[in-house]
Amino acid sequence: MRDQPGVSELDAAEAMQRAWFIDGRSLSDAEVYRRIAGDLGLDADAVTAAYSSPASRAKARADFRALRRLSVDSYPTLLLVTAHGADQMGARPPLPPP
Repeated sequence: MRDQPGVSELDAAEAMQRAWFIDGRSLSDAEVYRRIAGDLGLDADAVTAAYSSPASRAKARADFRALRRLSVDSYPTLLLVTAHGADQMGARPPLPPP
């Protein structure tokens, strides 16, 4: 969806979070993205085509690798990015072993 003209990435992220956490919809289902695209006034056919494209899947894998490098393991996560790196806001330090 982020490559569609006129999309608000924040609105798209909110719609995906709502689909998953509130509506219990699978974010592995292209039809969920079709519905979200329609709700956001985007080209639903283009969004579902992009969902299945190898290029989009490669972008998604790269995004997840980048998030793992930042130690993001839950969503949503708020990051503060500075010249010194990225810190998770509100993150608790790991608990010591028992």
